Amino acid sequence: DHMLDFTAQNVYKGLAGMYLLFNEHDTGDETTGFRLPSFGDGASDNSNFDVPMLFSDHIYDSESGIVAFDTFNFDGVLGDRFLVNGKVQPVMHVHPRRYRFRWLDAGPSRFYELFFTDLNNRGGKIQFHQISTDGNLLTRPVEVESIRLGVAERADLIIDFSQYAGKTL
Repeated sequence: DHMLDFTAQNVYKGLAGMYLLFNEHDTGDETTGFRLPSFGDGASDNSNFDVPMLFSDHIYDSESGIVAFDTFNFDGVLGDRFLVNGKVQPVMHVHPRRYRFRWLDAGPSRFYELFFTDLNNRGGKIQFHQISTDGNLLTRPVEVESIRLGVAERADLIIDFSQYAGKTL
């Protein structure tokens, strides 16, 4: 629902999701088109290499634990907990291979600067390839060390974890 002044609270309450589109170049199959990482069998996390991720932050009522949202605040809300796909501070274990991440800043107010860090070298950022922005696929992949997202902005990226086998990122 994109009714004026209601989108933010609906997304904040979890009424948001990713809608993935494919074509002859971005096929969802690693053996065709641009050969981007795909869903595998789609039945288990062990085969999902195309990972949609919605980033958001929420305020939780300290007594009830229920998500709090001030519907009369039109200046923006900054939460005290960060969520990915509705989970507070999730952990994802990866295989030593290429992954595609589809990142979306689901708001409601915060901007994110997202990057990967090797925990054995906290000062260094790990390079990866950005392949899309809000305007769909880029002309060619661009090597970057971070991606900045504003509210409702998205980006797709490819990172090859095979060179980081056995490390914690």
